[in-house]
Amino acid sequence: MPLNLVNAALLGTPIFNADFADPSAYRSPTNLYAYASNTTSANVPVFKMDQAVGFSGRYLGDALPELPSWTSRGY
Repeated sequence: MPLNLVNAALLGTPIFNADFADPSAYRSPTNLYAYASNTTSANVPVFKMDQAVGFSGRYLGDALPELPSWTSRGY
């Protein structure tokens, strides 16, 4: 699933057209990683956007596919 932050900002369109609650970001020297709280599709969905190509990116999957014993899905 391709993403593009620059085009989204310029055109005023959604970056990701789905549930992505409570977003948080981590910036490495070359990439931006966006994480969200639990959604209908993953516990912690994560996207990777590459600075070298205009912050185009893709969905990487679930950053926490196996939940710890102290929690349950949706919390």
